[in-house]
Amino acid sequence: MNPLVLLAVAITALLYLHQRSCKPTITPIRTLSVARTLLTNPSAIFTPLHSRALPNRRLVTAFGINNSFTTTSLRHHRTFLQTASHLLNLTPLGWASTARLAQSLLPPKDTRTLYLVPFLRTYVLTIILHLFFPACMPPADPEEIARLAGLIHELWMQSKSGAPSATARAELDGVINSLFPDVEENPLNFILPAYETLWRVVLRLFIETHRGPPEWREVLGLYLQEPSSTLFRNSRDGVSPAFLVHEALRLYPPTKRVHRAVSEKAWVAIDVEKLQMDEGVWGGDAKEFRPERWRYVTGDKQAAEMGWMPFGAGCFVCPAKGVFAPRLIALLVAAVGKAVPAEAKPMAEREEDFLEKGRLDNERDGYGTLNYCW
Repeated sequence: MNPLVLLAVAITALLYLHQRSCKPTITPIRTLSVARTLLTNPSAIFTPLHSRALPNRRLVTAFGINNSFTTTSLRHHRTFLQTASHLLNLTPLGWASTARLAQSLLPPKDTRTLYLVPFLRTYVLTIILHLFFPACMPPADPEEIARLAGLIHELWMQSKSGAPSATARAELDGVINSLFPDVEENPLNFILPAYETLWRVVLRLFIETHRGPPEWREVLGLYLQEPSSTLFRNSRDGVSPAFLVHEALRLYPPTKRVHRAVSEKAWVAIDVEKLQMDEGVWGGDAKEFRPERWRYVTGDKQAAEMGWMPFGAGCFVCPAKGVFAPRLIALLVAAVGKAVPAEAKPMAEREEDFLEKGRLDNERDGYGTLNYCW
């Protein structure tokens, strides 16, 4: 063999081994008491912010963000939380306006087929942009928003397996500049945490409510008409919009594993998904979607004691946890339920996207070809 070829092979092998040796060892955590301890005191050598930022470096590379999830600066962290809390604080009039907006963005009434994933990505992202960047909305181009949603998904998936595509990254910058010409700070700092949490939960809760009893859709419909905190909690036949959302977040947490760095080469992965389906805590039906179980969970404190942590725990709890995210999830599911009639039939082009009985697939790229026809 040519000596240069041999040298190239040797260098490639050395680089591969070096890259492998630099990768941290990740230990899964599936014990609630250990998870709580690590979420409060993740490392003896890092600050909590540093411990969280290290595993999130891939998001900096993929999206160029600098927010509470990626910073090691306590000052920047606090400033980000203050701004985020302000954006998430909707008044009663704001909730009513959001309900009208959600209904105005639904497909035309003559629609007879809805591909759920591409629609929901663009739909939820459009709502977030209206709420967080009202000065830019409208006249934003819907096709540009759809491109942004697609690029976020593409780059997120790439960041989990290797270096993001330079082409996709450049395209993302172009879309951001087009949609937000006068916004100096990267808008993805605020968009990503809200959008990535919401759309996948909306997807799965819609599927569950559509295939569930009609009372679930009815109670959501009442909340859509008057999106108040009272109707969010009011139950019908033992189920409220709040119970539906809490159960969706339990069974389908948008962040399945929370990573913390104990050191540069030793990380832990707190298995939120596993903890929230622990049969020893939630019962033998822990893998079933049963929103009525929340009648017996009295408040956030008991939920936390049972291992419910879709919005984080310990040092870092998402400011959207209390009101914004749960109520917006219910509102958007209710609105989409208004557009897709109860008699609509789920269909799919890929075998893995067909709906089976039992717990839904919770992978980020699941149900890509699922559509409803009526």
